[in-house]
Amino acid sequence: MPESKNVYQQLVDIAEKESQKNLNDEVKVFTHYQDDLHINDKEELLESSQKHDRYIWALKDNGCGTQLVLAGTTNAEWMVDNIGEKSKFYSLSLSGINTGEVKPVSKDEAMGIVAHYSRSSPRVPRISSVFSTLLKEIEIASNQELQYSLLMSDMSPEPGNLVLAEIKKTNYDEVQIKVLRPTEKSKDISSKSDKTYTLRGSKTDFGWKDKLDPKYIKFEVTHTGLAKMKETDKKDFSLASKKIRRQQRKLEDSGLNP
Repeated sequence: MPESKNVYQQLVDIAEKESQKNLNDEVKVFTHYQDDLHINDKEELLESSQKHDRYIWALKDNGCGTQLVLAGTTNAEWMVDNIGEKSKFYSLSLSGINTGEVKPVSKDEAMGIVAHYSRSSPRVPRISSVFSTLLKEIEIASNQELQYSLLMSDMSPEPGNLVLAEIKKTNYDEVQIKVLRPTEKSKDISSKSDKTYTLRGSKTDFGWKDKLDPKYIKFEVTHTGLAKMKETDKKDFSLASKKIRRQQRKLEDSGLNP
């Protein structure tokens, strides 16, 4: 399909066209979970895509939405392999942010694309998860225990949230991360908005050497778990903290803050 429309709009057109065939086709696609395309895929293409990216996109043969897989990422082959055989597959070749060519491919061709894809230079993400960005700040991403920690589960804030983190070294083998964010707007969520986590490791693990000054970080959340990060100073951090406190009080007054 030509590049006269952006990639997301091309996918919308394909989904609408294929949906119209459902009355006659044995395989019915895009009958449920349409937010996969209109929210998840759209956000990925607008917020994360970049020049030279290759994606495999599929309309699932069970009718349950779409699957968008970025070639070159962990488990990309596994993800494509687990899409139903009768799904409709497409190759997305990006020439820029949300721009590029979309063309139909077979499942075997899709598997070949993710299996043999390579870039001439490392891909630098335009946006990343709050959790992974936070770990990079203290250079402890290799610590596998953190991948399953409460810190990870708490670092999936809602779109539009402002999340603050104060990171400070308490001694040579300990780092504290204080997280401040609005609580979820649900009575079913019982987690507190302010939490302090203590991480232990060597000076080499944390990568700070002898630096003891705290780091202050602001995360502007674009969609669940993903955010743009900005390192700031203590004064700005304090002002932002007051803003979050006001949001928390409003939630408490409305009965939504647990």
